Amino acid sequence: MTLLRHVLLYLFVTAILSSAPALALNIKVIALFTNKAMLKIDGEQKIVSKGETFKGVKLISASGRGAVVSIDGEQRKLGMNQSIQGNFKSAERRKSRIYPDSLGMYFVEGRINGHATPFLVDTGATYVTMSSLHAKKVGIDYLKGTRSYSQTATETVPVWQVKLKSITVGS
Repeated sequence: MTLLRHVLLYLFVTAILSSAPALALNIKVIALFTNKAMLKIDGEQKIVSKGETFKGVKLISASGRGAVVSIDGEQRKLGMNQSIQGNFKSAERRKSRIYPDSLGMYFVEGRINGHATPFLVDTGATYVTMSSLHAKKVGIDYLKGTRSYSQTATETVPVWQVKLKSITVGS
């Protein structure tokens, strides 16, 4: 087993940004059509038309390229077989700019569960990912999370899904 198999974690991020009630969902796009999408929400599948709401998730638009859904007023774009999970809350609208370094990488300081940590921002990423060593350093017992698997460019690796208490990027 490679080191990557031992250290890769997916962390589902739930930042406490408001006192709005949370909506716990597991959403996956199963199929895409013009103005329709087959969504699987908390294990239940349904073809949803543009403007229709299913289990608290509203389909804003859909095409062969992806679907835009609205969850508690927050819009998310999902591609085929792409999923999102977690507790969704209306987020405060803040803007930060992150500029690339000389190699084109985006780094920013932040905090996970109150612990200062540097972040490498992947603009196409869906999850926060860290090594098991980093997780231990910021006080996360990832082995209490849900074990799952993820496909990397070269192999399938085990990952652990955990919920963070808080995450802050920049100010």
